Amino acid sequence: MLYLDSGRAEGVSDEDLGMLTVMANVAAMRIERERLAEVEKAKQFLENELQQAADIQKQCLPEGSPAIEGFDIAGYSEPCRTVGGDYFGYFPIGDDKVWVIIADVAGKGMPASLLMMNFQARVQVLAQDDLDPATMATRLNDTLCSVCPANRFITAFLCRMDGKSGDIAYCNAGHERPLLVRADGTVEGLSEGGPIVGMFPKMPFGVGYSSMAAGDSLVLFTDSVSEAQGADGNEFGTDRLAELFKDRGDAGAETMVGRVNESVQKWLAGEAAHDDVTFVTVVKKD
Repeated sequence: MLYLDSGRAEGVSDEDLGMLTVMANVAAMRIERERLAEVEKAKQFLENELQQAADIQKQCLPEGSPAIEGFDIAGYSEPCRTVGGDYFGYFPIGDDKVWVIIADVAGKGMPASLLMMNFQARVQVLAQDDLDPATMATRLNDTLCSVCPANRFITAFLCRMDGKSGDIAYCNAGHERPLLVRADGTVEGLSEGGPIVGMFPKMPFGVGYSSMAAGDSLVLFTDSVSEAQGADGNEFGTDRLAELFKDRGDAGAETMVGRVNESVQKWLAGEAAHDDVTFVTVVKKD
């Protein structure tokens, strides 16, 4: 605000008011420029903070594939924002056994990212104990119920695999059913387990069992893969995902990860995914 006073009898003239208006406009532009500079500075600070959070989150995901006798394993994860709520991990048990885990936190962005990192830290500790998948799911649920807000929860698939025998013990905690694609083209969905994690304390979880023979493939994925919408509004679907593995040939896990990603991106027809995209492929070797 500018204030103008005059001791002259005729008071303030139109010329005086015109000059005052020019001065006010110049001052307003300077003030607005400074305000915008502060807004840009705050925006840049937030972007830097988010990028650092994204870098930390990436360190929670596996680098490369684990060397497990009998299995070829690879995974992929891409958040739809700078940070996301999807997770996958491998935890070897000796040379021929491994935990393979995938999870999806409800929601997106920073809140989902914080819960994902909480989940990852707890899984990393529990994977060191000699637990069955149902016990791990129970412990995860009981501890996460105290930190999950009322509108948040986690779906997870916890799988303990034996590379020598091909045996699988798993717990599906409200997650998308992984597809076990046999070498002969038949497909099985792994659904045994229990409810979502982090919302209902003291819930029971069960263990499912299966096995893989040479040439079989197992694909774990979050709902952003099966529900990816094409230009016509139709979803990518699990049948289309299974077909990719029926036609796998002798392609390894890393190659199949690339094929799945390429197929999903093609289905999206150039549109950005509306959710984090994560999947893991396990191929049973001879």
